[in-house]
Amino acid sequence: MGNANDNSATDPLYSKVMAESGNMVSGGAALLVRAKAVNGPSKLIEIAVKAALDASNAAVHQKHRKKLRAVS
Repeated sequence: MGNANDNSATDPLYSKVMAESGNMVSGGAALLVRAKAVNGPSKLIEIAVKAALDASNAAVHQKHRKKLRAVS
C-alpha cells in the first residue's frame, strides 16, 4: 500500500459489491463476483479490451475528423 503507483484501493473492480450470498464484499472477492456476473474472468477481460479499443478508435477518428475540410 505504500507504493504511490498502487491504486488498488480506488480501483472500481475491487470496490464493494453485493455477493449472491447477500453479503457486501470488496477486494479480490468483489473482483470475482464481477467476473462471475459476466461469465468469467476471460469475458471480463474481453469486455475491457473491447471498450479500450472502441475508445481509442473513437479518439483516432475524432483526431482525423478535425483535420477534414469541406471543399466546394
